[in-house]
Amino acid sequence: MHSVRYSGLTDPRPATSGQAPPGPDAFPPSPGPPSYVALVAVVFVTGMSGTGKSAALAELTRRGHRVVDTDYGGYAEEVPSSDKGGWEQLWREDRIDAILDQHDEG
Repeated sequence: MHSVRYSGLTDPRPATSGQAPPGPDAFPPSPGPPSYVALVAVVFVTGMSGTGKSAALAELTRRGHRVVDTDYGGYAEEVPSSDKGGWEQLWREDRIDAILDQHDEG
């Protein structure tokens, strides 16, 4: 079993049986270690009720990630539904933008 090295990371998946691993020119050389900012991502976890979003957020928190649960804290508001009658919940764009701005600032 052999691994493929690319962009400073190692792919632990074994190469397809019978194939030689790619040569050193198969992937561009890494320009050096990536900055922390380049590795940080913003992920919005969405889904239907009861699918495990809160459990996923709790696990991410346990692992030390910054988590914002937008179900609480005024990040969403109920507005009249335009096509069905009744109400629908929408994110407040100003509050979501503020979260993203905090992320950009570090």
